[in-house]
Amino acid sequence: MFILAAQLRRVAGFRGLGRISLVAAVVAVACLVAFLAGAGIGFFVLFLAVVLAWLVLVAARASSVAS
Repeated sequence: MFILAAQLRRVAGFRGLGRISLVAAVVAVACLVAFLAGAGIGFFVLFLAVVLAWLVLVAARASSVAS
């Protein structure tokens, strides 16, 4: 997600997703670290939700750009 955040800023159709990707990556890493540190299963669920939401956003944008 970090690498794609930088790449998405360069592509005209995906420019708005660069910042969203960066924020999602930071939140996902923080949730994963918290889960691995033993903070609870809620952080793992939040990690999965953030990754899935990011994938849906990127797929929706790709679909609209391709149309």
